[in-house]
Amino acid sequence: MLAFLDQYLPPVLGIVLAAVGLALAAWGLLPFRRPDGGSRRDLGVALVIGLVAGAAVGTFVRAFIGGFACMDTEKTAACYTVATPVAIGVGLVIALASVVGFAVLMRWRPSSALVGAFVGPIVLVAIALGTSVGLGALSYAASAEREAQAAAVITDRSQALHLAVSEVRVTMAGPNVVGGIGLRVTIHSDREVRLDSESKNPNPRFVFTTPDGNVTEGTGAWPTTTLAAGSDTSVDLAFAPIAGSAGPSAGRIASTYGDPAPGTWHLRVDLIDDEGNLFQLETDVVISAAA
Repeated sequence: MLAFLDQYLPPVLGIVLAAVGLALAAWGLLPFRRPDGGSRRDLGVALVIGLVAGAAVGTFVRAFIGGFACMDTEKTAACYTVATPVAIGVGLVIALASVVGFAVLMRWRPSSALVGAFVGPIVLVAIALGTSVGLGALSYAASAEREAQAAAVITDRSQALHLAVSEVRVTMAGPNVVGGIGLRVTIHSDREVRLDSESKNPNPRFVFTTPDGNVTEGTGAWPTTTLAAGSDTSVDLAFAPIAGSAGPSAGRIASTYGDPAPGTWHLRVDLIDDEGNLFQLETDVVISAAA
């Protein structure tokens, strides 16, 4: 349902808001079509307010887009040239909102019409920001829903495979620092699974995660590209955890993780079959100095 709304609600909502805005503008500006429609003395003030508001917002938009476009490069005139048409368009819309606000309030409360010249752009910006935030939240929720559905499909598919870990061997690099791990992984398959043998990445892939979030991948010679129905396939793996002292040169900030310590580590196995379907198997493994 969320995915459906995420796909179709933005264009429909845009059309509805545009239609409502045009109808409100037509209703508010209708008196100006009469011969005496432009006789109000404060009309000129409203127009000035609209032009100032449009110029201010347009200038801000131009500076924001131009600065963002050249965020990682030297700021030049070309950065802001790209943003100029957008800034002009936004400025004109803000100016029109000011005039419409004046016209609408002139019909509802003629004595406070000038207030509408200020309120019109504020209401427009509030609606735009509110709509943007709401659609962003909807998009995020729809993405989370799609991810949950995809994860459920992977979980259901992966029930045909069963993971077992044995012969865990731990090498300590210090009193409480794991220097290396060896273990045997066995996968039992309830049905035949043909693995993708043309992948540039390891398949299967064995990923160990420490309690503090450090990640290391196992190396070992996987013996077959086909898991036969009812078969058990085993492989001996070696893991070399990255110590915290490795520093930024190891591809991360040294303070982010501590040295890999004994504890309950999490093993994930990713397999991709010859049709591109992902299987994921997970289990916890107790890593101790006594192993």
